[in-house]
Amino acid sequence: MTIFPLPLFPDGGLASSVVVTVWVGIWVVAFLNLRFGFALSGLVVPGYLVPLLIVKPLSAGVILIEGIVTYFITLLLANGSMQRLGASEMFGRDRFFALVLVSILVRVVFDSWLLPWLGQGLVNAGIDFDYRNNLQSFGLIIVSLIANQMWNGGVRRGCSSLFLYLFITYLIVNFLVIPYTNFSISNLSFIYEDIASSILATPKAYIILLTTAYIASKMNLRYGWEFNGILIPSLLALQWYEPSKLLVTFVEAFIILWLGRACLKLPLFTHFNMEGSRLLLFFFNLSFIYKYLLSLILVRWFPEVKVSDYFAFGYLLSTLLALKMFQKDIPTLVTRATLQTSAFALIFASIIGYALTLIDFSPKPSYDLNRSASVVKLSEQNQDQLVIEGYSNFYQSRTLQYSPPSLQDLATYERAFIAIRQALLSPVRPLSINHPKLTEAFSLLASIDIDIIHTAENTLILKDSRPERAGGLVVINLNESTGLTLEVPAPLNENGIADLGLRMYDSLNAKALIYAGSHRFQDPLRQSDMLNVPRSFFQIAHERLSERNVLQLRGYTRTAARELYGERFEDELITSQAIPNRLWIKASLPEGLNVTQLNASLGDFTVSWSPPVFSNRQREYSREGFAELMLTSAGIRQLIASFEPVKPPDNNLDIDTQKTTLKEWLATHKMTWAGKNSESYKPAKLNELIFFDEQVLTPLFQFIDSDPLSKSTDELRQALEAINRMAQVMGYKIISLQQPDSLERFLVLTELTQAEQRYWGTYIFRLSSAAPYFIKAPRPLIESNSFNYAVSLFTDLNAKALLVPSSHALANADGTANVLGKDNSVTLFNRVHQSLLRHYQSENSLVIQTRGVSANQWDERNAVDIRLALWQNSNTQFTTPLMDTLTQKITDSGLSYDFVDGEKTEIGYEDHYSLLSQYMAVARQSEMVTLWLSEQLRRKINQGSKTATYRKQFLAMQIELQERDIAQWIDTTKPSRQALPEDVYKPLNKFVNSGDIIMLANGVSALGTLQLEYLRDVTSQQYFIAVSDVQKQPVALASIDPLIPEEHILLSEQSSVTRFIKRQSGWLLAGER
Repeated sequence: MTIFPLPLFPDGGLASSVVVTVWVGIWVVAFLNLRFGFALSGLVVPGYLVPLLIVKPLSAGVILIEGIVTYFITLLLANGSMQRLGASEMFGRDRFFALVLVSILVRVVFDSWLLPWLGQGLVNAGIDFDYRNNLQSFGLIIVSLIANQMWNGGVRRGCSSLFLYLFITYLIVNFLVIPYTNFSISNLSFIYEDIASSILATPKAYIILLTTAYIASKMNLRYGWEFNGILIPSLLALQWYEPSKLLVTFVEAFIILWLGRACLKLPLFTHFNMEGSRLLLFFFNLSFIYKYLLSLILVRWFPEVKVSDYFAFGYLLSTLLALKMFQKDIPTLVTRATLQTSAFALIFASIIGYALTLIDFSPKPSYDLNRSASVVKLSEQNQDQLVIEGYSNFYQSRTLQYSPPSLQDLATYERAFIAIRQALLSPVRPLSINHPKLTEAFSLLASIDIDIIHTAENTLILKDSRPERAGGLVVINLNESTGLTLEVPAPLNENGIADLGLRMYDSLNAKALIYAGSHRFQDPLRQSDMLNVPRSFFQIAHERLSERNVLQLRGYTRTAARELYGERFEDELITSQAIPNRLWIKASLPEGLNVTQLNASLGDFTVSWSPPVFSNRQREYSREGFAELMLTSAGIRQLIASFEPVKPPDNNLDIDTQKTTLKEWLATHKMTWAGKNSESYKPAKLNELIFFDEQVLTPLFQFIDSDPLSKSTDELRQALEAINRMAQVMGYKIISLQQPDSLERFLVLTELTQAEQRYWGTYIFRLSSAAPYFIKAPRPLIESNSFNYAVSLFTDLNAKALLVPSSHALANADGTANVLGKDNSVTLFNRVHQSLLRHYQSENSLVIQTRGVSANQWDERNAVDIRLALWQNSNTQFTTPLMDTLTQKITDSGLSYDFVDGEKTEIGYEDHYSLLSQYMAVARQSEMVTLWLSEQLRRKINQGSKTATYRKQFLAMQIELQERDIAQWIDTTKPSRQALPEDVYKPLNKFVNSGDIIMLANGVSALGTLQLEYLRDVTSQQYFIAVSDVQKQPVALASIDPLIPEEHILLSEQSSVTRFIKRQSGWLLAGER
């Protein structure tokens, strides 16, 4: 038992705060300054960068590079350009202001152009790299502080001292603080993400920062006002939008000042020379002690508050303010000068910012802006069909660069919604679309390309027709309603929440339903996040339709769960009820929300009257009557099931359940596939595949992982109906397939027969316990019988998934039906492949692709049945257990195999660069192998081509085909003790090998008391001749068109039957001949 980690820091406070690492960094800088004379500059830099070095080292590297670039550019301006223009060399405050200005320009160039360009180049080069989350810089002033540290000593000395600070701080934090205390670095990764996003999303911060720094510099020159640096009032000016934070900062500064004065009067410090870095360290230690005690108090007595809200802004700001007050002994004047300067600068910066907003910088679309949408479209589709199609189209915006609406568009949109609100105030119901205010609104909306649809239910649907703008969708009820407005701010981030919004809108008879149309994190500047953007189509609709009667629907994500509970949650915990469903209410309950009904539908949930920790523009705008419902995936499914289901596109939501064998179902289904030169295949769009991935595949895989066979019938129905509903939007449905006389169950994703066929493929997933094999037959029609072998492998290996395209590779002349085409990655087949690997990336799995090779491509010197090509390398000395199981199955079936090992004769069989293998790097625990089937083997695999001929031959002998479970029949009927007579065996053996009907007739005539039957096994779908004695006991079975005709198996036990069927041996004999 060990005492480590020591609980030194209060949980929920300093235990996960950058203040701790900044404190360590300042100790390092002060020590090196006092002992060795290193420069006392960039005090915050080591402590700020070290957590980044641990969490996001590339981002820390980007910041250092930006600092060096900033230094060189400013040096060029200060020493060279200024003198050439006849001005004096820059120094002091002017030089530091130039550093801040240049650092901002450098960050803009790096973050908006250079880093994305570099990251995209790496991705294009085939390097798996998430550059959006790794190549980015952080902080408002950290880059300028790094550049400033290099100014006096140059790059060489500045970098050496900075790297020394970083190195020592890193050692202390990473090898002492983290291992031996309760300080946690895990939550810091989330803190840095939030910092980055908030700064990038608020360019006004830079305007305020620069304006205040410039004014502070002039105030210092003119009036001699001291701030301990021009950045102090600049950073404080940012807090005028949150006055409580400003107050907390000055309260902390005065407490530190009072503590400092009191401590320095103690005898202990009488003989100390307290100045320079020693005095700074002393005051920061007092600040740290204050934060420590404050954390203890808040965590102990006020656990519901966020501790960091009661810390001063910045890490060193309050310390520097207190230090300046102490040194000048004029706390009142320092406070007044700082506040006055920051307030005046804020007003001036706001004027500049507002003036800039009057200029429209938005990029012009590539199409004609003068085109206008039809003013009102009358649709034959019902409201729910249109809404489902509408939010499925949101995924199109994911494929484009986000372009926010221009200020003119926002102004027009707001005018339109003011008119709509005025129309809705009319007491007349139902409201006519010919209402003057609605007509005015329609004209305004049409001018900015908003489509207006009027449904038979007297509902208005307003949807943005510009996908790059992602303006979302608004549904307005023109009939009598409860007045409740439902909002879905993140339908692309939170699975199932869009469907729930529509269900609740129908069931609660709401006044309006507002959908955001963008992914929250689609835009690197977070302008696509409707919860944080101050002005958007979504926000305008909220303001004009809310009437203090709003319910906002949210679903838990990892980020939301971490923000609420301060810890990381795995997906399975978010999916289940491990965390509670929560309802936050601001001031008063929305009038149209019936909490009793919600409780009856959802079950227990937590109600809170204090706001959640995450920001929300709509909540901030609403004074009262605003509620936020945060749901787990299980909660979403439960609510969807509890409300009256709306009609799906094919008016049938029930899961199609069929009781048949998989091979039989596939044999029938295969006849409907698109043939060669049919031009029937319809290429998919990327947004359709993204929708399919996130709304169908991901929930389906989560359902399969949840041990579905242990759930109740109602739970199964609820979960599958929700997924099936989304699949039907894309023209697909889920079939539940159950093997007769077996517990085996499969889920089949296949196209709706009522919808227009697009031939995107059929996808089968095993519900019962399955081995991690993913079987794929990418060319089921052009490479004959590779599909049949894939189905056999799926059965024999007890595989998890089987993927088959439902069109001939040459169905379309343009090659779009070929799922292996190099430039044809946008297919559902490829998307399911990627989704499977992504979902199971933490598990060891094996992707098996079955392909066929023609006789002229085969190496006759090494004429094996199957050649195995690994995608990653040609080293086959070390294979995985999954691969060993596969090769054993091949051997057990009587087939020969060999590995492709790079020989000259095997060129073309390697699978390093195929379309399917390109995604394998993401699934690091997975392997992929291509099975190249010889033409001889493929000719033997399928009996289908000879089935009709054999059937006619047996009918000529008046022998009917019978269906039978061979294994069960032999198990229940004891085998005969009679040996098969030689005069029966010889002609029948010749018949099964040659198909000669004369040999069949000779065998039948020699039967005597024996009986001959023509059978098809219901499980394997293989055909057999069965010879029985007078007691109906089997004497012998012969495979028709066997794979291994010379192999004769003696019927000694049940395993003999299984071996005979799987290997497709020649004979199964009850006794010796």
